[in-house]
Amino acid sequence: MPLEIAPEDQAAIVLATTNNEVILDSLYPAVQQLIASAEQSVVQIDVEIVRVQHILRTLVGRRKKECNKIRRFKATMAPHRKLPNALLVEIFAFCTEYAVIPHGNTEAPWSLACVCARWRQVVHRTRALWSRIRTLSNNTCAWDLRFTRTIETLLARNHGSHISMDATFDGNLSIRRGSQFTEFLLSYGRRLQNLSVTASSSYIRNFIDVPPGVLQNLTTLTIRSVQFGESISHIPLIDVAPNLRHLTVGFTLHQIPSTLSIAALSHLISLALVVTVPRDVAFQILLCCASLVNCEMTIDDYPPRLVRGSVHTLPELKRLLIRVNNCNRLDWIEDLRLPRLMDFECLAESGTWQPTWTQSITGSRTLERLAINFRVGEVDLECILDSAPSLRILDMRKAAGDSISLAILSRMSVGDLAPRLEFLGCSIATSESLSWHFDMLEERRSHHTRPSHIAQVKLYKYPRHISEDIRNRFDMMNNSDWDIMLKRR
Repeated sequence: MPLEIAPEDQAAIVLATTNNEVILDSLYPAVQQLIASAEQSVVQIDVEIVRVQHILRTLVGRRKKECNKIRRFKATMAPHRKLPNALLVEIFAFCTEYAVIPHGNTEAPWSLACVCARWRQVVHRTRALWSRIRTLSNNTCAWDLRFTRTIETLLARNHGSHISMDATFDGNLSIRRGSQFTEFLLSYGRRLQNLSVTASSSYIRNFIDVPPGVLQNLTTLTIRSVQFGESISHIPLIDVAPNLRHLTVGFTLHQIPSTLSIAALSHLISLALVVTVPRDVAFQILLCCASLVNCEMTIDDYPPRLVRGSVHTLPELKRLLIRVNNCNRLDWIEDLRLPRLMDFECLAESGTWQPTWTQSITGSRTLERLAINFRVGEVDLECILDSAPSLRILDMRKAAGDSISLAILSRMSVGDLAPRLEFLGCSIATSESLSWHFDMLEERRSHHTRPSHIAQVKLYKYPRHISEDIRNRFDMMNNSDWDIMLKRR
């Protein structure tokens, strides 16, 4: 039977629990009774908690099931379920750049095939999703039987169509690994349309023994080095690819290509030498490319003297980009005749425009873009603009000093020079020169028919201190019909 505690005793006990008071020994039995009662209540509450938690878990589980039903029922009415397979194919193609090997399920097209049975069928039947393959092979993930089987699976889904491959061989891979990739070329080379290989020079040598006819449909070839400064004596695969039209070389070439390579180069329409090559080799390669339309070269200054012959014509060349340390070493430009040149860009650390270049670069009178980052004399610039009436982009923004003189600006303002110009990038040395450029731009804008309005302007290396009047003028023009940028560099 529980003890009955008098109200005054209970009050004394409560007071002791709150004020740290000392209670009488006679109240100890009452305190023990209160403790026992509270412990019994805790046990009962724990039992109730277990019961309620079980009910809660049951309710939560039921709620999840009902939410899943809602989600599934809503999914049956989702708009994407009504998309035809043809539109799904377009969406999947937009999401997929390459089928990457080795792959994870988070990358398209692999991830797309994991969504549902319908998507998996569409993905596996769409050959375009499996026609662009990217592989990475290194010491920890080498090209082996697993690689080959995965690629064979991809090619089976491609249904015999042409393929593009971007293969990177990183690390110190053995010759045997290189021979395995060569075996792949022998088996599937006829289906390759675009091939990009990034590897060491020793690895690249494995491809020299590929027989003729294997790469008969190859149109684009990129060969790059995984290590800066590596060189090769021969450009592999181009002699066995009769339909090759686009070539990018990321190795240094120290000698002129062989006779067979020269024959292959003659069919190219696009050539990019992205790593430095000697200027005599670059010149000889350029002369071999009679059908070239687009050319990009990185040229060494050496040898200091170049034995040149007669004038050479590249009848189809439209774009020429040259990177060089000293542009004065490009003396062979004057030996070129480029009747269809539309875009010329030369990036150099030093040097000036050579007067003998003008005829070669502007002789076609079709030049639309000129981009240089070195000094051009006033007489030479005026001659260039006189000879290039179709010029739309003039970019000289990295040159030092005033790129354009007042006399030339005056002729440009009325359209006597560069009547079709739409973009101008140049350097400004003084506030007065900046004002002259604004005068030219406004004068051209006042003519509604001729010359064209130069809407985009980038002015570099302008003076640090600009008067408030010029700054206000700049703001007013930018709020009108111009997009003018002032950048210090």
